[in-house]
Amino acid sequence: EMTLKGVKYCMEISNAAKAVFAIKAKNKKAVETLRKAVHDEDNIFIHLLPDIYPMGEERAVVREVLGKLLDPTQLPSAADSIVVNVETALRVAEAIDLKKPCFSKNLTVIGKLHGGNAPHVYMDVPVGTSVEELIERSGGIDGVYGEVIMGGPFTGHSTALDAPITKTTGGIIVTMEFPDLHGAPVGLLICACAGNEARMREVCTKMNGNVVSVGTCKNAFEMKNGTLKCQDPGNCPGQAQKCLQFKKDGAEYIIIGNCSDCSNTVMGSAPKMKLKVFHLTDHVMRTIGHPLYRRLTVSKQEAQLPNGK
Repeated sequence: EMTLKGVKYCMEISNAAKAVFAIKAKNKKAVETLRKAVHDEDNIFIHLLPDIYPMGEERAVVREVLGKLLDPTQLPSAADSIVVNVETALRVAEAIDLKKPCFSKNLTVIGKLHGGNAPHVYMDVPVGTSVEELIERSGGIDGVYGEVIMGGPFTGHSTALDAPITKTTGGIIVTMEFPDLHGAPVGLLICACAGNEARMREVCTKMNGNVVSVGTCKNAFEMKNGTLKCQDPGNCPGQAQKCLQFKKDGAEYIIIGNCSDCSNTVMGSAPKMKLKVFHLTDHVMRTIGHPLYRRLTVSKQEAQLPNGK
């Protein structure tokens, strides 16, 4: 109720004629809850997204909902739209109705924890709470672990136990141990959809690999500040050329951080060149029992999802 209020406030503030909840179809319970909430609304709709990373990226949302592909340098306003996170909408309503400043965060703790790898969801955690306190509240770390990540599997970063959560913290992940590559030569494929080169090198070091080649996804566009943005999030132009580069440079393994579609194209060429593939998120996905990012499997039904209420 408060989130829907927040959406209406955002519409009023921005003079928006309509609002759209963009949500992955796989989140059936959340979709059903939203359908009930907007049932009587004539200018608030639901758009179902396929289960492909990175469908939550703001330009991907604009493309999927409005059919407009923005350049990497453009903001959603170039498509006469504003993209707002649902928690932000909730906080807007709290600020207006409850006069409550934003000093707390909703987040999830998951991973190699006592009691299993089921997610622990916490609401209104005060900003500044330590990572360790939240992990202990979730059962504590179960034995030897690989690393603790603040954020998500793709774009999160390793963190210390005494680090505080911030207004942008969405999750804390405790991972299993890393595999040991015993000094084997490794190529890194840097993607705009995941960790930067420093993060990729960090993971390679933790796997005891030796970086011999670095390539950048051909869809990655370098911004003026040095960061990368994908030119068309979730749609890959192919990665065979990069895999050839890694093979030529003597790599035996490659570590990728690509989106679902790019990972799919990597797997179409790398194994043929006898390159062994690790994804930046592998140690996370194995920890929580999630399928690894390798071959893209999206049903025709998901690819042609119906829209509307």
